[in-house]
Amino acid sequence: MTAAARRALGLALALLCYAAAVSSPWQAASSRADARGCVLPHALQAQTVVFAGLLGGLALGALLVGSARALLRALLPQADERRRGAALVAAAGAELLISMASSVLWVRPGFDRFLDHHRPLLVETDLLLFLTGLADGAAWSALLDREGWLGLLIAPAMALMLISSGVVGRGWC
Repeated sequence: MTAAARRALGLALALLCYAAAVSSPWQAASSRADARGCVLPHALQAQTVVFAGLLGGLALGALLVGSARALLRALLPQADERRRGAALVAAAGAELLISMASSVLWVRPGFDRFLDHHRPLLVETDLLLFLTGLADGAAWSALLDREGWLGLLIAPAMALMLISSGVVGRGWC
């Protein structure tokens, strides 16, 4: 399979996962759970949207990392390639930490109910989560190069561990 075909397949899977996660039945189930104070359905929905973006980010990883390297050459013209590479790795690591830390928001029942009652914000949140996943995929590609696919295992596991610490008493109802 060619690189272009793998990229197209990854993007298609990303869009299918995104469409499933923001579908009407899943949104309705999450809203009903939010009304009862159950946070796990909404948290899983949010992580599925991020995962969809992660698939897309990994599919576009080489292109996005190449663009980031070009941007760093423009922003740091006096720095050598080693220093620009270190800046890229630091930015990728910081992006992943911030992304994983934001998972805490999805175990806040009040936050979930607020989004349910403000539909435009819910749509924007879903798009931001997808873009966060896209950035995650690019970050994993920057950090692990050809082994960036390991981010498909590591990122969801880390996010779900973070979420599970907040759902002990109010996960499923």
